Amino acid sequence: MVGSGMSADETVEHVSAAARLVAYGDAVMCGKRPLGLVRTVADEARETGDTLVEAAACAVAMVCIQDARETYVGLAELQRRVLGSPTDQWAADPASDDVEKQRVCLAWACLGRAIAGMYASAVEIDVGAAAEDTLRALAAMDHASPALRLTCARYLLGVAEVTASASWFGRLDALAAAAMSSASESDRVARDEWLAERVLVSGYMFLRARIDEATFASCLASGRAVGPRQRFKILRAELFQAISRNDLEREAATLDALRASLLPQELVPWIAYLRARSDYEMRRKEFAAAESLILEALALAQRIEAHALLMSTCYSVLAATQVTQARLADAAVTYDRACALALPGHKSLISGCRDVLRGVDAVDSDLNASIKALQAGLLELRTVASFSFLQFTPQLVARACAHALEHGIEPDYVRNVIARRNLAVPFLHARQWPWQFRVQLFGGFRCDWALEAEGDGKSRNKPARRLLGLLKWLAHVGPEGIDRRTLIRKLWPGEAADEQSSAFDMALGRLRKVLPDADLIVVDKGMIRLDSERVWVDAWAFTSLCDHVGKHISNEPLPNPDVLLAWAGEINRLVVGRYLDGDEDGAAMEVVAEQLRERFVNNQEQLAEALARHDVPAARDLLARALEREPYAEQLYRALMRMQLRAGDFAEVVRTYRRCQTAISRAYGVALASQTQAILAQLPKPT
Repeated sequence: MVGSGMSADETVEHVSAAARLVAYGDAVMCGKRPLGLVRTVADEARETGDTLVEAAACAVAMVCIQDARETYVGLAELQRRVLGSPTDQWAADPASDDVEKQRVCLAWACLGRAIAGMYASAVEIDVGAAAEDTLRALAAMDHASPALRLTCARYLLGVAEVTASASWFGRLDALAAAAMSSASESDRVARDEWLAERVLVSGYMFLRARIDEATFASCLASGRAVGPRQRFKILRAELFQAISRNDLEREAATLDALRASLLPQELVPWIAYLRARSDYEMRRKEFAAAESLILEALALAQRIEAHALLMSTCYSVLAATQVTQARLADAAVTYDRACALALPGHKSLISGCRDVLRGVDAVDSDLNASIKALQAGLLELRTVASFSFLQFTPQLVARACAHALEHGIEPDYVRNVIARRNLAVPFLHARQWPWQFRVQLFGGFRCDWALEAEGDGKSRNKPARRLLGLLKWLAHVGPEGIDRRTLIRKLWPGEAADEQSSAFDMALGRLRKVLPDADLIVVDKGMIRLDSERVWVDAWAFTSLCDHVGKHISNEPLPNPDVLLAWAGEINRLVVGRYLDGDEDGAAMEVVAEQLRERFVNNQEQLAEALARHDVPAARDLLARALEREPYAEQLYRALMRMQLRAGDFAEVVRTYRRCQTAISRAYGVALASQTQAILAQLPKPT
């Protein structure tokens, strides 16, 4: 308790210190900044053990520094002093003649704790509780000055943002309205600062869809009459509105106005300007320019000893620029720096982005590490309900979502992200993506269509067969599509041209009606195709995955065995049988079927050779499974024989050769290829 255990003389000294601090606080709120005098009071209070006045003086000094807009030097030390002060000793002595001044000190001290909690990431503090203490301290005063109430309301707006609590805005608006109703001309600076800050925060909330445009316009109108120093905040609010409307022209004009409003010594706003300009360049896809600007902001922030929140924000923006330039490893390290400085409320978002990056970066090299990172990152992002993370790289987010769904990681949240951001599928082999429609060609034709159950084969009515035949051909020709005339000839050869065209138009129109969405079939410039963004076809997925595998196993370093086996497993899940097996149209599609068979064989050989560099037994097992599916693929027998030869398993080489010889002879009645015989010839001669 203030005054407890003190002599009468010490109490008088304490009251004098409190009175001086109140006077200095009034000067600060009137636009004057007696920083040196306030520090003197803080130091004197420390010497006398007056924790309340020390904390209050440090709080006033913090406001002095931040309102000066020139440097943050000394702010960190003041934050530590406020947060290190024992709050259980903060109270006004009801017996004191200066009890009202002590209550003012209490309000300042509580406000200082809230400010320090928002800016000092090293100490986890309940910022909302500190804000509540500030409001209670104000309510306990008989006559809290309008300037003090406005100053507290202004700084507590940061609490509303940090805690993401909409209820705080209404409470602070009410506090400020009551203060302004009794404010005098001497309170003009405090009033202007409040209005400018309220407009700025409203603009930011507008960007985040927290308030409607009418509310923002009202806030903007109320802040138009502020002084030139506060104009910077008004312009930033207008900038947020331009961003929310995706109006790059207005954004550029507002940025120019922001720069023109800056004074040379105003280094703190200059950082805000550089960050905003960096974001603008990101939206223009000028990523290198964006990185250069945020590096300039970061260097300036370090020079003025900016607080942890500002430093963390700058590092986060820098990381975002690195992501846009595909420097994922650099971005992850930068996010580490941002995370180390972040507030608890922001740390989850930053660490979530970092872990998602690491998960995506490792997905084709270290599957276990990738899954672990994606699990951690998406859990963090779901916890803070963030859906706009990594906003400048939607393709990367889509990849993360696709991989997460494949491994059952946060599926509900991930599907929500996909829907909210309207993400495009990153690759055709994303099996678990929320496709609107699915078609299967391996193992026979199947699709997500109730008409499929109306009959099969010859029992199905002619119109139904025509619709299914059209859908089958569209899936067969691939995502690029086919021209109208060629498709008509393939569907109904031998019919008159006029009849063909009329029948086709009727079938196409009906098919588009019965599908979940007519636009799943795209007709453009004489070409007809299925929309590969929304329709999944197993053959397309197979081809896409084979391309992906081929790209990665042709480069060093090779993916680890878990990745290779995962690819092999997915390919085997896709190729569940012969292409259009037993289908009445299968003969007409035999050329493509053979090409896909060859693709499967080539892919299995490539995977086995890559896997053999890590795990020979696993590679041999892979080839054995592939031969069960393709027992006449001489190429696979050769791959297995080479592997057995390198291992010195000569008897197995002979057995595999004989199996191959039997299979090829029965199927084709020909001798084995010279390449196969050459492997057998490499066996050592018996002695």
